[in-house]
Amino acid sequence: MILRTLICPKDDVLPLLENSTKTRVNKDVLRRKNVLSLVSGLSISHDELSILEQIYNESRLNATTESQYQVVWIPVVDRSVIMWTEALQNRYESLQVTMPWYSVYTPRQNDRAVIRFIKEVWHFQNKPILVVLDPQGKDVSPNAFHMMWIWGSIAFPFTSSREEALWKAETWRLELLVDGIDPTTLNWVKEGKFIYLQLNRQHGSP
Repeated sequence: MILRTLICPKDDVLPLLENSTKTRVNKDVLRRKNVLSLVSGLSISHDELSILEQIYNESRLNATTESQYQVVWIPVVDRSVIMWTEALQNRYESLQVTMPWYSVYTPRQNDRAVIRFIKEVWHFQNKPILVVLDPQGKDVSPNAFHMMWIWGSIAFPFTSSREEALWKAETWRLELLVDGIDPTTLNWVKEGKFIYLQLNRQHGSP
């Protein structure tokens, strides 16, 4: 019910675009699936998309996992604040073409009630979030991005309870911070070297 309202507020028969084939499809393609709702503005970066894309593509190689979850991009453009222009349409299309998953056919479908729900219930504040809905449409994780960054597909079905279980089984290690980012540091860990971490706080952050 939640997802249907978000992606199809005006009862559009084909509200989604299957980006891999560039064809419009019915919302029923998400029925009885775990759905990862990628909610973002049009300023989402390539880096933010790359990890999700990598994990998504890996899951497509596993027939069991592929059949269990889908990703749908829900772009948020508040038309009461921002006028939809050709430049925004071009930006939207340039992002959409890079995504292998489903997306809302056009963000112009999002009415004020949808925007308000996303901001007030899902606490969207311009930074991309990945809200997980189970096959019954229940919200089971407010943001699975960090879970996917740390554990990848192992975190499936990406629920808050699954994340809690993974943390309980996890031993804190440096690899959690640098895995896949800095192979040199990983070699230092294997060699048993002492490593000092310096954490820098961005200007203006608490």
